[in-house]
Amino acid sequence: MSLRRILLVTVLSLVAIGQITSFVWIYSEGQEEMEEVLDSDLLSQAGWTSLWLKNLPAEDTEKIAKNLTERQFEGLPADWVMDQGYHLVSSRLQLWDAKLQRWWPEDLPQDPIEKAGFGWHDYGGLRWRTFDLVLEDVPIRARLWQSLDVRDVALEETLEAMLVPNLTVLVLLLFILGIVIHRGLSPLAMLAQRMSRRTADDLDTIPTLSRTQEIQQLTQSLNDWILRLNDTLQRERGFASDVAHELRSPLAALQLQLDEFSADQPGISQARNSVRRLARVVDQLLSLARLEHRLATLRMQPVALDALLEDLLGEMADQVLAKGKEIELIGQAGEVQSEPILLSVVLRNLLENASKYSDAGSLIEVELRESDSEVRCLVRDRGAGIPAARRSEVQQRFVRLDTGRDGAGLGLAIVGRICDALHIDWQLQDRDDGQSGLQVCLRWPR
Repeated sequence: MSLRRILLVTVLSLVAIGQITSFVWIYSEGQEEMEEVLDSDLLSQAGWTSLWLKNLPAEDTEKIAKNLTERQFEGLPADWVMDQGYHLVSSRLQLWDAKLQRWWPEDLPQDPIEKAGFGWHDYGGLRWRTFDLVLEDVPIRARLWQSLDVRDVALEETLEAMLVPNLTVLVLLLFILGIVIHRGLSPLAMLAQRMSRRTADDLDTIPTLSRTQEIQQLTQSLNDWILRLNDTLQRERGFASDVAHELRSPLAALQLQLDEFSADQPGISQARNSVRRLARVVDQLLSLARLEHRLATLRMQPVALDALLEDLLGEMADQVLAKGKEIELIGQAGEVQSEPILLSVVLRNLLENASKYSDAGSLIEVELRESDSEVRCLVRDRGAGIPAARRSEVQQRFVRLDTGRDGAGLGLAIVGRICDALHIDWQLQDRDDGQSGLQVCLRWPR
């Protein structure tokens, strides 16, 4: 998971948890506050009812019932008691004549009104908040009924009024936060893209991509590491080159001295072969040191593959013919993006290997194939080939399957190193024409 996504999910989770906790707390506190407010409102309605009862003319209960039914009262209008326009939540009014033990309306529970105050009643499957009203010298007592559901609705409406602006602000905050996180992390994404496009030999320092302190520290740390790595590689390359140069002169002198002895003398022939093999190792080490230096300054350009091969085969023709073998170039191909000198090293190594391991009198084939999607170069020999299980092993340095032949085991390692740098897809295969031998395939995608 990306750092941007982790930050967004983390912030979103924290904000969501905070909002949920806030609303739970508001709902809990709001219930208490709403109960106090609505109790106060119910008490206010009781005050209006008390005022109405005190100013009520002396009439019989039937007249009161009639007045209640028609909602017409002498003195103050009953709407002041019942109408929601004057109060937060409307209530139902119940009257009780203590002397006649009569109730209006009769559909409400008829529990006697003993004393004034708040209470709770269950009716019609609902919970009701009530206020009983008892007045001196007034035979009629009153009870105001207020549904708990009505109170919950009032609380929910209040929370909804708060929820809409809160959610709007939350969405706007998350949008702004996403932009800020994206802009804050974009230098990291740019840095990752630049590093992913770099080759193994690109050891240039990284330019600063942001003014933020953390990005500058990261860039400086990477640049310090690149400089240390470059210095280490330069010392290693210099060491290999210096050692190879120091060994060449003593080996040349030793070879001259061995040539003065007769090959019939015991051990001379074996000593000459050992010195020749060691000289070959030194030459390949020097080639590897020069190769690393050239890879460090690699510049790709269009290369005419068929022309390059024609020149190379012309140079190697005498060497191959001297071993009793022939080379044939088959097909044509256009240009490929590469580095001409390094590509020549690859092809030369492959041809030398093919010449070395092919049987006497055999033909070494170099075939070019071109299509809309790719260009291929196939180098085939008529030798014993390489078992499929050991093909990855022979691509490592100083690995040789046939220790009876000259070589240091660096040829294919050099080929692999250059192909990786030049972005050439290469494989060791069995010949695709059914004959025995090894086929090396170089492929350049279009």
